[in-house]
Amino acid sequence: MDEDERRVAVDEHVRSIKYAAQYRIPLLVIHLGGVGNYMNGTERNLRRQVEEGNGDSEQAQQLRHELANWRRLSSGPWLAAARKSLKELVELAAPNGVTLGLESRLHYNEIPHPQEAADLLADYALDQAGYWHDVGHCEVQARLGMIDRYDWFPRLTSRTVGSHLHDVDGILDHRAPGNGDVDWSYIAAGLPPTALRVFEIDQRQPEDKVAAAIDFLKQRGVV
Repeated sequence: MDEDERRVAVDEHVRSIKYAAQYRIPLLVIHLGGVGNYMNGTERNLRRQVEEGNGDSEQAQQLRHELANWRRLSSGPWLAAARKSLKELVELAAPNGVTLGLESRLHYNEIPHPQEAADLLADYALDQAGYWHDVGHCEVQARLGMIDRYDWFPRLTSRTVGSHLHDVDGILDHRAPGNGDVDWSYIAAGLPPTALRVFEIDQRQPEDKVAAAIDFLKQRGVV
């Protein structure tokens, strides 16, 4: 909402777009900010409840209700700023042959949610801007009880240009695929064949789990 701050963020993305164009990198993942600049206290409290095994408690349900209402009532001006930023970035990236991948984010305040992604991308061709599915981010929000994991696909399948593949243990993401308990069947069904598959695995993951990740996902039809 602070125009000077938004301008700095856009300029940093512009710098990345110029690098991508210079080195003929055809696809660039982008972040469009959020409603507010940080994960708020309500989500922190909800995460604590889930981590402590109290995700079904009355307190957790109340936190979910408060968080959803807060974002619904607050999101309008922030989404307008995100739409403005995306337009500026596409206008630079598209003539340079760079497609922008709008990534699903880790925190509930962040943009986009599933329908927001569809709405933000509606004005652009797939070679201009598409959706980038981060498996772990979407799974964490589902486990917090905030965004259903099945809301992303098939709603955004036709707009998906790439994905970050990593597993989740509890609400900790960036595990090597196979070192968590994500149900990969909906990922296999939702990712189109043309979407880029990219591992995004924490550097502290066991080497044997990382080495086994490709075969693990091949067996599940993801790669």
